[in-house]
Amino acid sequence: MAIWYKTGTVDVTQSSKNVTGTGTSWKTDPVGPVSVGDLFTYDGSKFYEVENITSDTALVLNIAYAETTAAGVVYGIVSNLATTTNAALASRVSSLVSGWQTREDEMIAWLGDLGTTTVTDNVGTVHIVKTLRQIENDYRSNHRLFFMGQI
Repeated sequence: MAIWYKTGTVDVTQSSKNVTGTGTSWKTDPVGPVSVGDLFTYDGSKFYEVENITSDTALVLNIAYAETTAAGVVYGIVSNLATTTNAALASRVSSLVSGWQTREDEMIAWLGDLGTTTVTDNVGTVHIVKTLRQIENDYRSNHRLFFMGQI
């Protein structure tokens, strides 16, 4: 099973090993960050091994990029499971399960509680939102006031 990372876009420069991302989270993605040894491709025909992940928006290839310079393009990084240790794989699975459990708990609270609750998006940002029961109560309250001529 291949695990692809395709979030955001990249700038690649011919004869350079550096890749710059926009809207990427290569180091801190909660589902699975990019790892040394993963395979980068811009067009799906040539793959480059990732040598280093400098930040969420910068990585280094093991050899210089040989194709035409391009900016703001879609790309893919596939996990190279041959270079993944059992411990690293177990850690990634654990992180995934933990994220799912968090979303499950948040969804239960959103469906059943009254007031507001927190919801975590796919990049780990926490948002405060009204619960479904609160939205329903607000709607009924406003709807009742409208028909009673108070709005």
